[in-house]
Amino acid sequence: MPEPTFTSKFYLTINPGLEDLALTELQSAIPEIKTVKKNLGGIEFECDLYEGLELNAKLKIPSRILLRLEEFAASDFPKLFKKLQRISWEGLLSADTPLRFEVSSESSRLAIKKRIESTAEDAIKKYFKALKVEKLVPKGKPEEQRIFLRFVDDICTLSIDTSGEHLHKRGYRKLIGEAPLRENLASALLNALFDQGESAEAIELIDPMMGSGTFLLEAYHYFSDSNLRGYAFEKWPFVMKEAEVQRRSAPNPPKGIMNIKRLAGFDQDEEAIRITKENLLSLKSGSSKEALNFPKFDIEQRNLFAGETLAAPTGALRFMICNPPYGKRLKVQGKIGDFYSGLFEQCEQKLKPSIAGFLISDEVPENQIRFPKNWKLAEQIKFKNGGIKVRFLIFKAQG
Repeated sequence: MPEPTFTSKFYLTINPGLEDLALTELQSAIPEIKTVKKNLGGIEFECDLYEGLELNAKLKIPSRILLRLEEFAASDFPKLFKKLQRISWEGLLSADTPLRFEVSSESSRLAIKKRIESTAEDAIKKYFKALKVEKLVPKGKPEEQRIFLRFVDDICTLSIDTSGEHLHKRGYRKLIGEAPLRENLASALLNALFDQGESAEAIELIDPMMGSGTFLLEAYHYFSDSNLRGYAFEKWPFVMKEAEVQRRSAPNPPKGIMNIKRLAGFDQDEEAIRITKENLLSLKSGSSKEALNFPKFDIEQRNLFAGETLAAPTGALRFMICNPPYGKRLKVQGKIGDFYSGLFEQCEQKLKPSIAGFLISDEVPENQIRFPKNWKLAEQIKFKNGGIKVRFLIFKAQG
């Protein structure tokens, strides 16, 4: 196990297609970061151990953060057992910590996943059985700890999960609606959207089909750390002994959130309105008393296709973001391409955003969709949402 003062190697797991956005976010969090390697679905990098652990609360786009423990050759099970016995597990686990192994193997002689798991578990159990030093055991029932073993060409990369629950679980969204968007995906898309208007001094964000309000809630906490939940690394014995990594009892006041003056959410569904209001209440109840500069938050039951034109914002640049149905889990009337065309037209005419982002199905050819003539496509990002191929289109109004 790396010593607290040593540079350590970490790996961010990222939704494939969002790696560039995640890399930009990482470099913003640690400007001096070096030794960065980006690949499909992840980013590997080196930094101070505690600085890397704290990224769980700071970064909004990754789904999980792994700490690399060791990399070694292992072409048979006895060698694997011996290598695992050499890891200082007492700093990371207690003797009774439930273990969950995530195993992958490619072009390696060790390919039977069940046997790899049993060998690893046996090695760790025997390590603790032979240990004669006092161990710090967390109070209460120990939580499950994920350990990752990845074999490629008989080389094993051993990692431990620092996150615990998936990082999209921020701790503030209590209720969800139909076909919800994960928070880390929503944050990535907001990141891309706001980058198109980075010179704006003040922002107004509108979601005309808000559902359970994921985009708005992520924007609400866009500049603050995710401190409403715990992380796996906080239960590690060596971390529990270090005062400088004590978690804060309340969230930090947000930094710069005053740049977002207003968040507005519309939906024609009464249940969606109720869910979003409940989520907003739980979010506010977890906020510190010092956090007085949150933006104004407006929620309204409104049918975009029947509503009135919104007045132009005062002293702010209007952004719009929308995750409409893809025509699969949530059906639409008529052809999906015609639905998107009508949606774009209504948003352009009634909301009049300066910058607009739409997450739509990637299975609909562009020649089947009509874009407003005074909108210019500024960026396009492709990835999968819940197994469905999607693309995020960002438009800028011209003139």
